Amino acid sequence: MIGDSAPMTRLIDHRHVGYSQSGEEGIVLRIFDILECGTGLCCEFGAWDGLYLSNTRALMERGWRGLMIEPDAQRYEQLCVTYPSGSGGVCIRSFVDADGNSLAQIAARSGILERFNLVSIDIDGSDYEIFSSLAEFPRPPIVVCVEAHTCHRPDDLNPVPAEIAAKGPGQPISRFVEVGARMG
Repeated sequence: MIGDSAPMTRLIDHRHVGYSQSGEEGIVLRIFDILECGTGLCCEFGAWDGLYLSNTRALMERGWRGLMIEPDAQRYEQLCVTYPSGSGGVCIRSFVDADGNSLAQIAARSGILERFNLVSIDIDGSDYEIFSSLAEFPRPPIVVCVEAHTCHRPDDLNPVPAEIAAKGPGQPISRFVEVGARMG
């Protein structure tokens, strides 16, 4: 940055809680500012009511379109109130898994065939398996926001047994980085 007098900021400096749990919203907004992406297509599953702990709501308020997935019946009904028909949000009541109900399969059944700019994964346990299934897309999402548990060392590549990971601790972030690199 020769000749540039503006101080460099880190992504973490752009945290802004807003709707999100730990400031992810501000970081996501900054990433898309850097990518010069004014609007796009996002997906959030475990979407609750579309507001609570949402990593995509601020994007939707900026005119993005979104696939919002929530398996809980009561939360799904609230989600449909937040994103009624014509709002840019497509609401689906479903679980997402890495097998017969992958995100790529749900998106195709919903008529969404274009590339996601952002996918937010926060399902407390099987996040890694869902993240790995994003390779099913012809073109994986540009940005993925995934919750990783802090109980792992950042450089740990050792897999956590699936039955333990599914109870909350998930897999180490280094495993996500490894799969993400393979997906490009």
